[in-house]
This record gives sequence, structure tokens and C-alpha cells, in this order.
Amino acid sequence: MNRGAVLFWGILFFSLTIVVSIEPPLLKAFEGSNLARLLVAESFKAWVIAITTSGFVGFLVYFLTVTLPEEELVKSRRKVLDSCVLTLVNQLRKPGIFDHQAAIKFADFDDYTDEWFEREIRMLSTPYEAVQEGIPRASCGSYKSFVSVKGMAEVAFTKYDSFKETSALAVDISPELYMAWLEVTNRVYQLKWQYAELYESTAEPQIGLNEANTLRQMAKDFIEAAQLWKNNQLIELIKEKA
Repeated sequence: MNRGAVLFWGILFFSLTIVVSIEPPLLKAFEGSNLARLLVAESFKAWVIAITTSGFVGFLVYFLTVTLPEEELVKSRRKVLDSCVLTLVNQLRKPGIFDHQAAIKFADFDDYTDEWFEREIRMLSTPYEAVQEGIPRASCGSYKSFVSVKGMAEVAFTKYDSFKETSALAVDISPELYMAWLEVTNRVYQLKWQYAELYESTAEPQIGLNEANTLRQMAKDFIEAAQLWKNNQLIELIKEKA
């Protein structure tokens, strides 16, 4: 039972207990009737108060021992999923040479605003136009370094299995969140696959503009999904595609 339902029933039982305890005056239409005699009978009032008090206490105990712990469990599971997503997102801010070898650490989206995501998406939308000294570059100053794009793809290559293994956490939270997680995982797989095609299939990879821009587009697709995931909007995108 969710928090809203528990609070509703708890407040209802508490309100009924208060109403019966203060003995409000009966409507004139009921005066002298059998119903009036029943409502003012001490035994009836004691019975109602016992039931409503028990109901209120029961829902209070349920709220404290079941609802709150379940909410904390959902938060902790969600944080694990968020941490997986941020493992790739962090490459756009602080790419690290050995990040693909490091374990996933707890992280949250507090430092990643929508403005930051939108700026990164704009830079990832700028295509590379030339390869200079083996590094794809664009002519304008506002584009995303290929080092960051490659770093994200490299992390996707090594951490893809972690995304698959944490799917069970998304299922435990809700079917809708699970579908959103599958979309995130699919975009991680695209990055992983493209990275493998470029860097794992040959001992001396030659990165041309087409390959670099394909990887850049896949990184952009993932960041767009990450922003929607952060804002709990990814499931709406999935529904629109259905």
C-alpha cells in the first residue's frame, strides 16, 4: 500500500475517533428516531471509538514499519541505478584514462542540472569535420572533445554487464521504471557495440570522420536518455514510441 493510501485511511480513522469523542449534536431530522438512540448510546460510542482507534493505530504502525522502510529501500535501489548512469555521464565532465577499470561508485544527480545537460547535448550535436593528429575535431569552438566521447564509450564497453545485472532493481521498483531502464541499457549497448567495432576488432584502429561522428551521435543519444531518466520522463518517451 502506497504512502497516500496509508495516510488517507489513517487520517480517516483518526477523524472518526475525534468526531465520536466530542459527541456533536444530532440533526433535528434524526431526533427521537431509533438511529438517534443508537448514535447516543454509550455502548455504541465505545464500540465505534474502539474500532476507529484500533484502525488508526494499525495504519500508524503499518506506516512506520512498512511504508517508510519500503520508501527507503526504493530510494537506495534508485541510487544504485543513478550511479550506473552517472558513471558514463561523468566522462563528459571529468574523463579519466582508467575510469573504465574503476568500480562504480555511489553518485547522484545533484551537480548535474538541466542546463548542464542541455549544454552538453548542444556540443554533442556539433559534428566533427576533420581528423588532426588522429583526433577528430570540429571547426567551431563549441563542440565536445572526442576524448570525452571515447571515454564514455569505453566505460560503456566495460560496464554494460553492470547495467544488465541491475535490471532486477528497476523491476523491484516498478514495471514503468524497468521499461525506462531497458531504454537506458539499450543506449549503453549501442555505445558498447560501436566502441568494440572501432577499438576491439583491430589492433590498430583507424578512426575516420564517419566512425567518430557515429560514436558522437550515440553519446548524444545516451545523454538525452540520461537527462530524461534524471527527471523521471523517460517512460513518457517510451509510451510515445509505442
